[in-house]
Amino acid sequence: MLIYKGKPLGQVNTEGWHHSLRRTGIANVRWRGLRHTWASWLVQQGTKLYDLQEMGGWKTAVMVGRYANPARANMARHSRD
Repeated sequence: MLIYKGKPLGQVNTEGWHHSLRRTGIANVRWRGLRHTWASWLVQQGTKLYDLQEMGGWKTAVMVGRYANPARANMARHSRD
């Protein structure tokens, strides 16, 4: 859990996010990138796109497609099945 100004970080705002990154020595991380990674990993593990859309709060399947990128190895495996 991230702590900011002595309290648990319940919502990430710009100041708290950047402070936490500096404190941990993490560079070049953006929420959008984390969201892409999260969505892609779930799709690669077999999560249905509709379920991912619900979990991620996307309004359209097109938006899910922009975030969730299947791994080439998974695509090849599914094409053989």
